[in-house]
Amino acid sequence: MPRTQAPQRIEPAYPKDRTTMGGPRLGPLGWARWGWRQLTSMRTAILLLLLLAVAAIPGSLFPQRSVDPVRVRAFVEDNPGLAPWLDRLFLFDVFSSPWFASIYLLLMVSLVGCIVPRTVQHARALRSRPPRAPRRLGRLPAVAEATVPGAPEAVLAAARDVLAARGYRLSRAEADDRSVTGEKGYLKETGNLLFHLAMLGVIVAFAAGHLLGWRGEIIIKEGQSWTAGPASFDTLNLGPLASTDDIPTFTVQLDRLDVAFETQAEGAQFGQPRRFDGLATVDIPGRDPEQQQFAVNHPVSVGGDSIFLLGNGYAPVVTVRDPDGQVLYSEAVTFLPQDNNYASEGAIKVTGRDPGLGLVGGFLPTLRLDPELGM
Repeated sequence: MPRTQAPQRIEPAYPKDRTTMGGPRLGPLGWARWGWRQLTSMRTAILLLLLLAVAAIPGSLFPQRSVDPVRVRAFVEDNPGLAPWLDRLFLFDVFSSPWFASIYLLLMVSLVGCIVPRTVQHARALRSRPPRAPRRLGRLPAVAEATVPGAPEAVLAAARDVLAARGYRLSRAEADDRSVTGEKGYLKETGNLLFHLAMLGVIVAFAAGHLLGWRGEIIIKEGQSWTAGPASFDTLNLGPLASTDDIPTFTVQLDRLDVAFETQAEGAQFGQPRRFDGLATVDIPGRDPEQQQFAVNHPVSVGGDSIFLLGNGYAPVVTVRDPDGQVLYSEAVTFLPQDNNYASEGAIKVTGRDPGLGLVGGFLPTLRLDPELGM
């Protein structure tokens, strides 16, 4: 009686541990090329652009030292436990923080690495002539046939005129060539490249302004003049590549500042500022003084620099007398607004007598005194 034997399993020749299989592997140069392709892809550029937008959100949630150092100090005083941790994360200096600069630099490299090869390839395609028509048109995905009367040369000339009128790039006609070839569709790629070049230009300009620019703040009272200089600013922030020599010399006098508030609306809109207009006289050495009007987002131009209106407030005239009635101090003192109702705080230093006198006060310009109810 024949015996049956179960088939034997043949073990594969390759190792069971697939990680030890042979084959081509990426070396350091290969991994570098792979990483460069990933970084310079359009998908990565879009993701970095979105990440940059998300990284800029804390700059609108927390006060920034480069914009309003006074608000930063007030925030630190009001939040002594939270503020040190926020400061460690550079949330008061978002746009100059290392992590924001890293995203910014990666985005710039990604755009350059993506735009330059595409621009070169697009320029070559524009310079090259359209390909000749294939001998067998039936192999094309879309083919149409028609019979028209006329000589072949006249038909070809008419076809060239029609294609040229519709914006096709035509190949040069040869003596023995009885075909016309044309192509178009490069405008889409051209617009795409122009958009990305413009975006790269904005990024480069922003970076150059941060590195080479400077920003100073000064409080000027109406009728007062001020001369620019490194020591004359209330706050001065220089870019990493800027110096005090980059600050030009000029004098600005605030001739007039007109402010209008909402008086018709009710509720929260009542009393909101609606208009800030002013007139300033700019005096640049070597030029005649010039009067310029300014408003919010319409700065005063001083050569290549601009003077913006950031805010306004009140400067009440404070008079201090001694017990004998002699005036020790009488000047307009700048009071800084603390809320939308212009409740302001200010400090006064009287040096007319020894010892001197220091005063800290508040100013309520919208306060009403009722004869019966009082405040």
